[in-house]
Amino acid sequence: MSADRPEQAEEAVPEDDPLWKQRLKDAVLGLSLANLVLANAWFEILYDKDRGYFNEVPVKTPTLLALMVNLAWLTGVAWLVMRVWRSTRNRAVRFAIHLLFLAALIFPVDFLRTNLLKIPDYQVVVFLKHPTGVALTAILLLLVIWQHRRVARFAAVVVVLFAPLALLTVAHTVLLLVGVLHLNQDDADPPLAALRPARPDLPRVIWIIFDETDYRLAFEQRPAGVALPNFDQLRRESLFATNAYSPGGATLISMPALISGQQLDSVKVAGPSELLIEPEKSKQKLDWRRLPSVFSLARDAGANTALVGWYHPYSRILAGSLSYCVWFPYMTSEHARAGTVGPALARELSAMLGTIQRRQLYVDLCRRGEREATALAGNADYNLMLFHLAPPHKPGIYLPADHRFTAFGVPKSMGYFNNLMLADRMLGAIRQSVVHAGLQDKTWLVISSDHWWRESAVYDGRVDCRVPFIVHPPRSGQGLEFGTMINTIVTHDLLLAILRGELHTVADTARWLEPRRIARPPNYRQQKESTD
Repeated sequence: MSADRPEQAEEAVPEDDPLWKQRLKDAVLGLSLANLVLANAWFEILYDKDRGYFNEVPVKTPTLLALMVNLAWLTGVAWLVMRVWRSTRNRAVRFAIHLLFLAALIFPVDFLRTNLLKIPDYQVVVFLKHPTGVALTAILLLLVIWQHRRVARFAAVVVVLFAPLALLTVAHTVLLLVGVLHLNQDDADPPLAALRPARPDLPRVIWIIFDETDYRLAFEQRPAGVALPNFDQLRRESLFATNAYSPGGATLISMPALISGQQLDSVKVAGPSELLIEPEKSKQKLDWRRLPSVFSLARDAGANTALVGWYHPYSRILAGSLSYCVWFPYMTSEHARAGTVGPALARELSAMLGTIQRRQLYVDLCRRGEREATALAGNADYNLMLFHLAPPHKPGIYLPADHRFTAFGVPKSMGYFNNLMLADRMLGAIRQSVVHAGLQDKTWLVISSDHWWRESAVYDGRVDCRVPFIVHPPRSGQGLEFGTMINTIVTHDLLLAILRGELHTVADTARWLEPRRIARPPNYRQQKESTD
């Protein structure tokens, strides 16, 4: 079939059905194909994933209308292509339509890979680069080209079998539009706390959590070629802990523990604004929103508070104790919705790209997080700020040699270390903002991570649960290496001690931390996380 020429023709397939039945068949095939191609979009929009906890933008009329429009025009395009296929005898045109149809099925196959089979993209890349993968891919492509008629016919039958799913999608969307069905979501965030007049007598504290920063690989056994000049400079001027452990092994449990100052045994997502937490050695489950936090206690002391973060819906959980809050949803949780029809149309179509779109959303998230954090760092109105920044968490999206982002694949280990250098860049930008605002003489920096690099075994076969913990007082000169084992849950009390004016130097901080030593790291295996 690869030798067919455009001028060659084949006999049209005999059609015994009347014209209306042919057109109906083509419409059914077109609707089912459009629905499968848009699977990444409607799966995220129509179904309550994780009870809406990780979503920022609620699903409203614009998103639902955009989904109906995208289904309609894609169905129309598929129907028209089918009409061309039925009406032409040109072999080259038919061959092209077969390949176009089979290529469209890559999108639902990718949806199946990511959402049901849970096969990471890097494993696919590794397989395709392996000689066996190359050989099998080449054989499959040759087989498809050789037997494209039979393959396309079989694929069409499979697509038609999924037509009821398309009808379910349409029905579900319509029922949401008319208000018969409802999603588990919050339509509006509660109001933030009022910004008070600035308190120049209070110190400023910038608390930075770089997500998934691994102490061992960032400092002790850093690979050659990984340059972290801003971290290294800060290390020389600060209290630098070499034996610190986070209170949790994942963001879902670690961030509530750090902010509440309570070691937690379990967390459970119970609603869009509800995270139930179980303090250590307690069987009582408490709503995170109802607990005092480092921010509420700081406000009681007269401080203004702000937060820039991601993953957790901070503005819904902590609104009453923050005067400024911006948070970004995890890119796999919200990639196909928007507040108006135009952007929603584009988001839903770009969701077809799967991993590439998720990476681009992560790029946007990192850029916005850096801009917000840098701007706040130089704002004298705030006394306590938390920047929960995404890097070096996967996926790898930074190319340090070119100082630019990429939405295309970076190998897992390289991606992690590239993102680590992005975190270093962000740290430098934040410190420069403080200096440019003339606030360096009253600004503390407290830097850590919510957990270690959990996939470090793919790099060197080792896992070390230590995280960085760096405390930099204003006008700090000589650094201090602090080797006592600590749990960074102490950050909660440390921040409040700083705001109360109880600490002034690196030596003060070391003396404060010493009696808060721990005998062993937290038991991460006993911690439970749930979105049920």
